Amino acid sequence: MSPCTQSGKLDCVSCHTSSGRFRFKDKPNDACISCHPAKDKNFQAHTHHEKSVVQCIQCHMPMTDFARMNRSDHSMRPPMPSATIQFQSPNACNLCHKDKDAKWADGHVRQWHKKDYQKPTLETAALIDQARKGDWKNLSEMLAYLQQRDKDEIFANSLIRLLINNDDPRIAVVLTELLKNDPSPLVRSSAANVLGYRLDEKTIPALAKATEDAYRLVRIRAVPSLPSVPERMIPADHRNAVKNASQEYVASMASRPDDAMSHYNLGNFYRDGGKLKQAIGSYETAIKLQKDLILPYVNASFTYNLLGDNDTAAERLKQAIAIDPNSIAAHLNLAMLYGEMGQRDKAAREFRTTFKIDSRSAVATYNLCILLAETKPQESIVWGRKAVQLQPKNARYAYTLAFYLHRAEQSDKVVALLQPFVDRHTTEVDIYMLLAGVYEQMGDRSAAIKVYETAAENKQLSEQVHSGFRMHIQRLTSQ
Repeated sequence: MSPCTQSGKLDCVSCHTSSGRFRFKDKPNDACISCHPAKDKNFQAHTHHEKSVVQCIQCHMPMTDFARMNRSDHSMRPPMPSATIQFQSPNACNLCHKDKDAKWADGHVRQWHKKDYQKPTLETAALIDQARKGDWKNLSEMLAYLQQRDKDEIFANSLIRLLINNDDPRIAVVLTELLKNDPSPLVRSSAANVLGYRLDEKTIPALAKATEDAYRLVRIRAVPSLPSVPERMIPADHRNAVKNASQEYVASMASRPDDAMSHYNLGNFYRDGGKLKQAIGSYETAIKLQKDLILPYVNASFTYNLLGDNDTAAERLKQAIAIDPNSIAAHLNLAMLYGEMGQRDKAAREFRTTFKIDSRSAVATYNLCILLAETKPQESIVWGRKAVQLQPKNARYAYTLAFYLHRAEQSDKVVALLQPFVDRHTTEVDIYMLLAGVYEQMGDRSAAIKVYETAAENKQLSEQVHSGFRMHIQRLTSQ
């Protein structure tokens, strides 16, 4: 964010009229020099350009193409040619010097400014770039940045939104703290939005309390995930606030009756609260308003399925695919729906299409493993391996593959696959049972006993489960 804005001395109407027009169209530099007179007096030393050929906003607010429209960069940062080199984003220098490249511009900037002012921006931008690509090797650094007191709230907000794609438990801890204590309502609102996908005994009370936030933005970001939460899990002293924020959210969405996304969001809110017919009404309105918007078709399909109308559910997904043949969500959910309807061949076809579009879809590969197990067992194992490769820590995927490997009499591969999960004290009970059973069939009674003992000592499992494993230990040791 611009230091001018952060200082509290600059707001929208400092430069624009209430209708959005630029106040200083004829003399653009006047927008800046009232606060920066020293730079105006030493214009050439500051800009390294003649005053007659360049304006402040050309360097600090260059006009670029974004989202199919021209807009001025309101970060107001100095030129960042290094960002062009590293991220291919446009920079102010080369918008004018079109015959030169970013390396040429970067050389001049570094010659003029001995302090590397680009470095902090590039470091933060690199974290966002990695998160956008799903590269989480620097997750610790990302979370550390979010906890810095002097972080840029715009960068932080962007980073938080990207964390929605990562289920690392550390994220919920950091975001819960930000929701409670960060001074920026923008940061708090984004934290609330992401925590809505991570509901548990710690995040639910934090979201409920956030419905009392002084800022409406935070309140209406905190409340959408709460309709699906049983009332007993909402702290009693926050229930009225949740109810009031819910009404506020509905009013907010209804305030834009011609906006498809508002009706889509309202549909999600109603669906999560169990108001399925109202949800359908909102989704169908969204579709009428914007026929090429995929999301309401997909979520309307979910809701029709909940109402028991699978034919209409399938029709909405087919309509979505007709609009966008590469919609992963539409193909994947149609595959799941066909599977539920018992149409296994159609389900397999849609899962294959999903994987063809997105080769990282572990859900598609896992389901193909199950669907093909009876008719094409060898291909089933191939898909199971893909699922485990895509999500190597997923215990359910590993167990399913091991189950079919065991059926194919590949005991050594079962052991190699499951033993690491036992060593990590998995909570997947079936893994202990299958691996110990394989060891018994192989005649390795001591290895089987060790697996049962590991399970019996796992404090994350219930006492009833522990008792069952102790019975297996007693059976083997008494032989």
